[in-house]
Amino acid sequence: MKKAIFTSLILMAAFFCTAQNGSKTNISVINHADRSGLADESSSLNGKEKIKPSASVSSVCGAYTVTDADGNVYSTVKIGDQCWMGENLRVGIMIPGTTNQANNGVIEKHCYGDLLSNCNTYGGLYQWGELMQYSGQPKTQGICPAGWNIPASGDFQWLGYLVGDSAGGKLKTTGTIEGGTGLWYAPNTMATNLSGFSAVPGGWKDESGNFGNLGQNAFFYTSEGWWDCCAYFRQLDYNGGYLNNASWAMRSRSLSVRCIKNAATLSTVSTSSISGITATTAFGGGNVTGDGGEDVTARGVVWSTTPNPTITSYVGITSNGTGLGAFTSNLTALAPGTIYYVRAYATNSIGTAYGLGIEFMTMPSILTVSGLTINSGTDTCFNAAQTINVSNITVKTGGSATFISGGNILLQTATKVENGGYLKASITTNSSYCMLNKSAITLNEEELPKEIKTAEMNEAVALFAISPNPTFGAFTLKMIDFETTQIIHLEVYSMMGEMVMQSKLFGQRQYDFDLSGRSKGVYFIRVISGDKMGVEKLIKQ
Repeated sequence: MKKAIFTSLILMAAFFCTAQNGSKTNISVINHADRSGLADESSSLNGKEKIKPSASVSSVCGAYTVTDADGNVYSTVKIGDQCWMGENLRVGIMIPGTTNQANNGVIEKHCYGDLLSNCNTYGGLYQWGELMQYSGQPKTQGICPAGWNIPASGDFQWLGYLVGDSAGGKLKTTGTIEGGTGLWYAPNTMATNLSGFSAVPGGWKDESGNFGNLGQNAFFYTSEGWWDCCAYFRQLDYNGGYLNNASWAMRSRSLSVRCIKNAATLSTVSTSSISGITATTAFGGGNVTGDGGEDVTARGVVWSTTPNPTITSYVGITSNGTGLGAFTSNLTALAPGTIYYVRAYATNSIGTAYGLGIEFMTMPSILTVSGLTINSGTDTCFNAAQTINVSNITVKTGGSATFISGGNILLQTATKVENGGYLKASITTNSSYCMLNKSAITLNEEELPKEIKTAEMNEAVALFAISPNPTFGAFTLKMIDFETTQIIHLEVYSMMGEMVMQSKLFGQRQYDFDLSGRSKGVYFIRVISGDKMGVEKLIKQ
């Protein structure tokens, strides 16, 4: 094996020597390069996918530039599903060709012939360790700008497939040195630059500080090493029209670098909390914190009466601009007394991403509050768009109950306020409501509630827990704060305030129940244990 490797090294060295000692000498620097655009639609690729301009290309890769760590600005080019820099990388400080680049926290480069002007025209020449920033991980960022990486051999292979037959010619800039029209020596075989890749022949530098092949060859390092000595590269020739298969070179050789953009992903978006809830409107929004590597072309919120709405399945949707950042959405045409599920969305060329879903309830038109005790230290507020019916409630000393309606508040029988308790009622004309309390709300669009019965407890008491919630019917009630000698009263109410289940329990901490025979919707579980009462909402799917 060692003999085979040694033989291969000799052959590679011979290859480089042949190229270096060829007939092309006295290479001059030419400041003109053909930067032609993407291929015309009429170009033939012998049955393979043609490269042609498109709206999606011009709106994303190819229409913007990218800047490296030194502030150098590069064009970009979209080829198939790949996004490449349209120029060779030239980032770093030039050091003499006789000096190796070092892992010293400073990006260093060699410039052909130790002339900075050649770096400006052809890009820098980098030893493999330097360009990888001393990482052995394929497709690492290396010295590329953030969001870009050193391409793998497979990226070049896929590039060749996308471009089609005679890929090398379609990747090279046109013109010749002899004709004063380009950077390649004649004949610059098959060069058309139909891809817009604009490859230029930057040559190489060997381990001894010798430079060679400027104008003859473009050598592009990949991010894939071979053994501990070498790394793979791809090559274009002045006298050939092909993208040569992967070869390897000693890592101490300095070659050109062309960066490729990281594979795009979905955007990153979060859903903002819901505020300003009325019977028919609410405020929401979101925040797009990542574009996934592609422009965010649409963003907003979607909502529905079932969980996980999408931009193709919703009750309502907003459109709130493009790009990164926070946005605000107005949710309109909502139904009173209804639970909605809302998610923010952001769309890029990869698809549509969604934030976490938020559940909220619109204000009911008519609210009935009955059988309620407001304990000391509790400040409770109720809203209704039209009418609130209040009966059989007690506000204890130190407790407070507030009722705000857009129309009427009817204080009926058995409404009691103890000394030191507060009951406040007001009619609003400007939609100034307080936050909604827990209420039984239907999830069935055919049974939208017109009257809701609400039971409330002191929020400081955690009396019991129910699971799973939501449920398809069966659920478990687990007592948290109770005496085993006390009788537990359980009541289950529908959205209309109808008691659908009642049970007397004793002595255990856990009980199983089943609502399988009941319709989908929201139910309220009320548990009374001694002088303690708790209420929890249960959603039946």
